[in-house]
Amino acid sequence: MCGVQESDESERKAREKQARVEASMKEREKEVKESLENSLRERDKERDQHKKDEALQTFKALLADLVLAAFIPCVYEE
Repeated sequence: MCGVQESDESERKAREKQARVEASMKEREKEVKESLENSLRERDKERDQHKKDEALQTFKALLADLVLAAFIPCVYEE
C-alpha cells in the first residue's frame, strides 16, 4: 500500500513540476513577445525619422537650387 502512495505522490510531483515548467515557458514567451514588439516599434520610429530627415534634406537641396537659379541670371547680366 505504501508503494502505491509513493507512486501517486511522485506522479503528482511530476505533474506539478510539468505545470510549473509550462507556466514558466508561457511567461517567458510573453516577455520575449513584448520585448520584440518594443524593438520593432523602436525600429519603425527610427525608420520614420530617417525618412523625414531624408525628405528634409531633399527639400533643402531643392530650395537651395531654386534660390541659386533665381540669382544666377542676375549675376551674368551685370
